[in-house]
Amino acid sequence: MKRRAPTNKRGVGAAQAEQVRPFVSALGENTTVQRLDLRGNALGNSGVRAVAKALRNNDAIQEADLRDNGPLSSGTALSVYFSMGDRNRRCKLGMLSFDSIVEDAVERCAKQFGIAKDAALAIASADPVMAGLRAMCEDLQSRHFQPAEFARHEELAQRTANRIKFLQYLEAHPEIEEQPLKNPVVIMGLWRTGTTKLFNLMARCTGARSPQLWEIWYPTPPPTRDNYKNDPRIEKARKRCDDMFAIGIMNRSIHDMDAVFPEECMFIMRECHYCLEYLFNQTYPNYLRWLASQDMRDAYRTCRQFYQLLGSKYQPDNHWLLKAPLHLSFMDLMLEEYGQDTKMIFCHRDPVATVGSTLSLYIGIAHSEWDDADRHHNASRFLLNYCIEAWRKAMKKLDEMEAEGRGSQICHVYYNDVMRDPIGTIRAASRELQLPEFDEQPLKDWLEANPKGKHGAHRYTLEQFGVTKADVYRGFAPYYARFFPDVKIELSKL
Repeated sequence: MKRRAPTNKRGVGAAQAEQVRPFVSALGENTTVQRLDLRGNALGNSGVRAVAKALRNNDAIQEADLRDNGPLSSGTALSVYFSMGDRNRRCKLGMLSFDSIVEDAVERCAKQFGIAKDAALAIASADPVMAGLRAMCEDLQSRHFQPAEFARHEELAQRTANRIKFLQYLEAHPEIEEQPLKNPVVIMGLWRTGTTKLFNLMARCTGARSPQLWEIWYPTPPPTRDNYKNDPRIEKARKRCDDMFAIGIMNRSIHDMDAVFPEECMFIMRECHYCLEYLFNQTYPNYLRWLASQDMRDAYRTCRQFYQLLGSKYQPDNHWLLKAPLHLSFMDLMLEEYGQDTKMIFCHRDPVATVGSTLSLYIGIAHSEWDDADRHHNASRFLLNYCIEAWRKAMKKLDEMEAEGRGSQICHVYYNDVMRDPIGTIRAASRELQLPEFDEQPLKDWLEANPKGKHGAHRYTLEQFGVTKADVYRGFAPYYARFFPDVKIELSKL
């Protein structure tokens, strides 16, 4: 039977760490209490650290509730995390509350950017996107969310601080939005169709500029051409990236990341609290209700502003090279914001392979974070239908553009060609879209450093997600007819 440690309104002993030491000493000798409830005791960082130290040598306590003890630092959270060991998921610190995230973000604005706290808070309070963050925080406080609080707190607090600085910078430099995106070229297609490999290679082609992960995470002040390759933010981003893999938020065998790898528009939207990928695991009900109420034009406007800011001190020599699978569903908005002359490269792969790999990516991430993810395969079915609908919308838009005589903006490439002869495929696509000739050596260097399967095999089956080949063939029938006419589908035999 679980017992609850006694608490009172005035706190355990007193508010300060040195006055809580007798309790901490007794805690170290405890062998019967299994659940510790110290909510609302104003312990602060030093008091919580003292309790964490006692917990390190006390295996009897399986759960600890340390919420409402004042603003806690990431260092304090790490102390609790390591003290609790395998029990860390059953320790509540309250670091995922909306107030905790915003309060920390305001502190970071003061320390990192020199923004007065009242000014930073005013910017956050006036930002309509904060309603989405509040909804997200409500979801993250669910008992089903598994990762240690400090990891997601760190991510959201820094993201919010960057958002505040981003908005302040745009207001101080309105001229940034007067510069249109320079000759954008956008790679799109469903997930797992070779878009990432194509993106990494084409980002190394002559004249291209793609947003690297470090500048997406730390966009202000805007990077310059002179310091672009040795900016100190690169190492900061590399450590953050390594931490994400270390605690299991990401899996390199599914999607590798590095501070200097180019990253897609979805990453920028996420940094501004437009997290469309949450659609695919269906574990954020409050956030998804908020997202459904939003005009996605705002998300695309934010992306365009982001690229304008990044390019304000370092423009591409010839063109922006961008990428995101989600653009299939929002081509009209993308063209409105990026420019009607945007050139597009569509990547194609047999949907049976594509859908299975996509489900493994997003449902796998969901399972690593939520203990109730994809029950009854509802999220898997949603994602399958989303992919089907995305290409239905995209094919309609392609028909419209071709009817308008804009076919020269469109290029199609196939996964098998990208895997078999990536440089030849890129050269053909570049000629079709009239992009500059390029030196092959940087591309060869990347291919040598990043062979297929570098981080292990990515194994999956459709059936493990409650989806069959017949489901895919049936839903993608128009797509197969247009882009894979040689594939003969006999549903009666499946």
